[in-house]
Parts: sequence; C-alpha cells; structure tokens
Amino acid sequence: MSFTDPHDMHDLAIWVLGWDDEGVSRQAKMFQSQGYPNVFQHIDRNHHEAQNVNICIDRSAERGFKFFHMCNDDVVYRYPETLPAMYDYIKTHPDVGAIHPWIEGEDADPSQEPYEFYLQDATSILIRLDMNGWLPMLDEEYLFIGWVDLDWGMDINRHGMKVINDRRYPVKHLLDRTKSRSKKPFLFAMERRNRLILTMKWDVVGISKWHGVEEYNKTVPIEKKIPTMYEIANYTAEEQVLFGHSLVYEHPPIYKMDGQVDPTLYWESPIITGRNIREMWEQGWRP
Repeated sequence: MSFTDPHDMHDLAIWVLGWDDEGVSRQAKMFQSQGYPNVFQHIDRNHHEAQNVNICIDRSAERGFKFFHMCNDDVVYRYPETLPAMYDYIKTHPDVGAIHPWIEGEDADPSQEPYEFYLQDATSILIRLDMNGWLPMLDEEYLFIGWVDLDWGMDINRHGMKVINDRRYPVKHLLDRTKSRSKKPFLFAMERRNRLILTMKWDVVGISKWHGVEEYNKTVPIEKKIPTMYEIANYTAEEQVLFGHSLVYEHPPIYKMDGQVDPTLYWESPIITGRNIREMWEQGWRP
C-alpha cells in the first residue's frame, strides 16, 4: 500500500515536544530526514506540558496548517508508514478529528482497519485543527500525567468529530519516566486528581455547566472539594498516597460500556472524612 509522500504534506505541522534537548533534536532530525517540510521543536520549562501543547497548536493554526502531529521525545517510530497512513486516513475522512497509533511497539499489521474508540492515549496523535470552528486545545487545569487524553477525546467528540485508533503501524512509547511517577507521592496524587476532575467535569456537573475547579469548589461541601495543587503539595507523603488511593484508576468509559457505576461519582476526601469511598465500594458499599 502506498501513502502520500512526506514531501507533499505541506498542510501538516509536526511538533516535537519535551524537556530532553537531545531527544527533541533527535526526533526532529528523524522527521526532517524523511522529507517532512514542516518540523518544529518546542522546549519550554516555564510551562507545564498541556500549556506547551496548546502553544504549539495555536502557532500551527496561526500559520495556516490544517493538521497537527504531536511527537514526544520518548517515542520510537518503528515504521516510516505510521504518520503517512494516519495522514491519509484523516484527509479522506472529514468527520475524523483525531487519529493515533497503538503505542506498545507491536508489529505492523496493515490489514487492521482503523476504528472509532475513545481517546485512551494521545501519544503521537494527529489532529485536525479546525473541528467545526473549534480549535482543539487541551484543558490546562490538568497536568499532563494522565486523564487529559480522555478529556481531549471527549471534547473532540462533543464538537462533532470522531476519534480513531490505528493499529496498522504502532509506535513504542518508552514509559520509564511515566512509571517512575507512581513512585513519587505528589505526582501520584496529582495524577489521581486529574481523574477526579474528569469525572466531576463530565459526569457530575456536566460539560455545559463546567467553569473550572475553582468555581466547582464553591458549590460543594468541604469534603467534596477538589484539592488544589498547592493543597496536595502541603499534604504529607502519607496523605498524598491516601488521597491517590481513594480514586479508581479505571477509565470512566469502561464503566459505561460495562453498564457499571463509577465510584468516583460518590468520592469524598479521606483526608477530611476518614472514609475511603473506593475501598468501601470494593467491599460492597453502595449509597
């Protein structure tokens, strides 16, 4: 199967992001060597990752690009077909807002048909920059340590576009840094805070009425408030772990597909109440 030549992808902006200078440079050179005409590097340690992604999306739109590809500095592109295959798919499917490859480094299987699913992981995603008049920006209340991908995908769907999983030419996301975060209590707690925001934003308040964490916290009792980053930073390590373990790690769409209730809907802070709803739920408690 043949795909569009990289030299002809003038409407695609490839942005290589990260905080590893060598890794960013290596990835950019890899794409440039394959002939892609618009490859950019972005390293900004003064902003967190969601903010940096938005900066790159905004600059791409300002320069008139129609598509945006996000490349992290810790991804191995095993197959040169990965990006051309996704590019051709999104170009020929105007109802598709985003397409991303499988990320476990599996062997290529060109016979696999890309399929619609929720956005499990935005690694190496390719997105359409105009989604029915909406520029697909990330919610910057999330740190880029989990769950922001799901939020992004649901927002893409909300604006009338599909999210596509592509198993044809997988990449390999090196997860050493990601896995090491679970050993740091603060980052573990912040990752689970993202999970809490996701559920409250979409399934409790509703996206049409959501105006951010600060506004949400004005409407609920203290034990239901989403702790700020600074509050979590002031927890002891034990409290950070306790907070993290009070929230489930399963993706909310899985509960819906399985016809189950997400216990996060009933979450309350174990730091304040001494009750761990997740543990109680696993032991059979129901409100």
